[in-house]
Amino acid sequence: MNTYERIKRSIINGELKPGEKLREERLSSELNVSRTPVREALKKLEVENLVVYYQNRGSAVQNYSEDDILNAYNLRGLLEGYAASLAAYNYIEGYKGLIRDANEKYRMAVQQCLENKNEETILGVMKANRLFHDIILEMSNNNQISTVLSSVVALPLVYQSFYWYTNEEIKLSVVQHINIESAIKRRDMDEAKTLMTSHIYHGRNHVLHHFNEIMKYNS
Repeated sequence: MNTYERIKRSIINGELKPGEKLREERLSSELNVSRTPVREALKKLEVENLVVYYQNRGSAVQNYSEDDILNAYNLRGLLEGYAASLAAYNYIEGYKGLIRDANEKYRMAVQQCLENKNEETILGVMKANRLFHDIILEMSNNNQISTVLSSVVALPLVYQSFYWYTNEEIKLSVVQHINIESAIKRRDMDEAKTLMTSHIYHGRNHVLHHFNEIMKYNS
């Protein structure tokens, strides 16, 4: 994992808090690298809107408002819905194992989380969820969608929102994934798009409902 990936991960998982100053000297010392890769990483993260640069004050972790979250999820719903429809259009038997295995990994991760909900099992659910969505993006054969989504999906609040999911909400996400997989396998483009968009918007509503709790957690 390079310097850029390490700093990005620390922002996404909340180790580096929204608004926190990102001093090159401190980061280079903590990561045991020179200041050059740190500086380059911060510039790249600024382009991705995870870091903001202030004249004469340096860089800091980006703060996000409710409107930022709303806009990000709305964009994600449109793009991932379209990606799901393309995945249905492009579906061939060769993809069957990919999406089936991704969904099974998600189901197993959820089961482990339900049996023993802690930071490790929640992280397992998040990783398996990302894998499922990434497989569908791969099946869409549209690199432009993936490029745009890389900055939308990586919002820290989106990542951390899993901590506020109830068991019932997590179980519902499994059903939603199964239904999306089924629509794609039937090559039902409209249904795949509708189900994926609804799935994303359900997550949006969850994050906005718990926005104040998540922000308090990050303070």
